[in-house]
Amino acid sequence: MGNFEQHKPIDWQTAKKFMRKPGSRHEINAMPETPSTQTLARESARRGAPDGSVFVTDRQNSGKGRRDRTWLSLPGKDLTFSVIIRRDMPIKDAPLLSLAVALAVSRAIRKALPAADVSIKWPNDVLIGDRKVCGIICECAGTERLGYAVAGIGINVNRTKEELISCAPQKPVPTSLSAESGRFFDLPELLALVLEELDEASALIESPEGRERLLDSYRAECGTIGRAVTIITEDGNFDCVAYGITDEGAIAVRGIDGGTGKMLKKVFHAADVVHARQSAKP
Repeated sequence: MGNFEQHKPIDWQTAKKFMRKPGSRHEINAMPETPSTQTLARESARRGAPDGSVFVTDRQNSGKGRRDRTWLSLPGKDLTFSVIIRRDMPIKDAPLLSLAVALAVSRAIRKALPAADVSIKWPNDVLIGDRKVCGIICECAGTERLGYAVAGIGINVNRTKEELISCAPQKPVPTSLSAESGRFFDLPELLALVLEELDEASALIESPEGRERLLDSYRAECGTIGRAVTIITEDGNFDCVAYGITDEGAIAVRGIDGGTGKMLKKVFHAADVVHARQSAKP
């Protein structure tokens, strides 16, 4: 995808020329700068914007991720966008959309960087090795059936190792496609890859057979399974080993109860997960 170059305004509409299927259904709404692509997409979804509508920006300056964590992006360095998803599915299956989005991003990054050790940390962080390369937030609305979902995706693409260290107080320091390869990546081309993979992965949710295929694929790419992890919830932390993903998309773990000393099996539908540095047997 080329060598490093200075940032210039991005023509996001060129993403369509990289898509394998002609006549893309994706309407790309591009902005040089915005506080939050997620806010724009959510408001547009409420007004009836169609499935596949994309909101992408060169620079996001006030975005929020999970648990209200700050989510910023730099022009030419990051791929930051939100997409509206409308699928015919019960709202109870909405957690599977988060897995589908993570699977789509994982597959797209693997296509862009085939030599990379790409995996998913439950539920929807994408890693290269043990370092985070992509964060995802998925918001759903509806009663019995899904009205719409808005998936916000932020991928570290062209940041250097030095830039990642300087802007990341957390440990371990995240990574980027360029930090892993020394190459420059075309952001519209990567956007096209993600959108195509997302179309395929999210469509699986509409049938029982498709959901089974989705879960099988997700489990195969989920690096959390078999790892010693710490589950972090509002009720406290639980050190354990993750041994599976349920059919509802929850994480299944087992560990020693601190009070009784007994082995417990637990299922978490929502939590933060921290991987231990070494793998553990399930």
